[in-house]
Amino acid sequence: ICGFDIAFNPGRGKKRKTRTWDTQVSMGAPFDPAQFNFNMVPRSEAVFYFTGGRFHGCSCLPRNDPSIHPTHPVFPNKYPISKYSGILTPFIAENRSQHLTEDAIEVGMTFALAIGRTGDGFRVGFNSLNAGASVNHLHFQFWEYVSPRERGRLPVEEAPKQFVAFHQHHPEIRLYRVHMFQVPGFFILNAPGFPDVTAPLLAALIDHLAATEQPYNLLMTPASLYIMPRKPTAPSTLIRGVLPPGFPEIFGEVIATDPSLRDLTEAELAAHYKDNVRVSDEVLMEMQKVLLRSAEWDPERNLRW
Repeated sequence: ICGFDIAFNPGRGKKRKTRTWDTQVSMGAPFDPAQFNFNMVPRSEAVFYFTGGRFHGCSCLPRNDPSIHPTHPVFPNKYPISKYSGILTPFIAENRSQHLTEDAIEVGMTFALAIGRTGDGFRVGFNSLNAGASVNHLHFQFWEYVSPRERGRLPVEEAPKQFVAFHQHHPEIRLYRVHMFQVPGFFILNAPGFPDVTAPLLAALIDHLAATEQPYNLLMTPASLYIMPRKPTAPSTLIRGVLPPGFPEIFGEVIATDPSLRDLTEAELAAHYKDNVRVSDEVLMEMQKVLLRSAEWDPERNLRW
């Protein structure tokens, strides 16, 4: 529908409804040890431990090794998005909130590169607070996207893109505007391959979004990164009151958790993205200014709005 895939997944609808999921909170809300967090999950449930980042070799360990620091537990997703759905918890013992910092972004990027080697369909997603995050404890999610499309890519990866700029010292890194149906955002080509270059500029943008209370969803593939701002989520903004928000919904895989969504119409989906998701052009213009200010982009090649 509208170029989006509809995936029927009733199990996802049993996901717990937490305060951070159904009530708008500050983007700077601190970690609260009294609320559910991933330290409450026994470490014995970790599938493996990931080591990765700019200064660490990338590997997956069957168990935690105290001689290697840091390691990041990877747990199965109790409410899976689809096949091989899991949760990466960077710096879990530091009790960080669901706010991405430069070092956490680097872990996510190296994980996207590593998991991408196992198959073309693996993707890594992130929900900020007020954008579908149900737990205010730093985590990424990943899943194997099984596409009906010939090239096996999410709809956002096939969406029209408008070139903005080359990076001055790394022309392989390119900034684009992406137009995903009624949800515009930004696309950085080759971002995961250059975490030392792209993580700082993305961290600056995320700090700007947090300071302006602007929720967002993020997607990483082995070759690219997408970041899409959105209106804050709330129970009143869900299609028929049941469609869960988050990065699958934004990037083109609508997770239908209720049988009533089997007959979802194009008009309903279009109205949802227009009324409940899309942000103003002013928000996008400010994001572009921050991105271009945060890195050395080639002024000769920038395409101005």
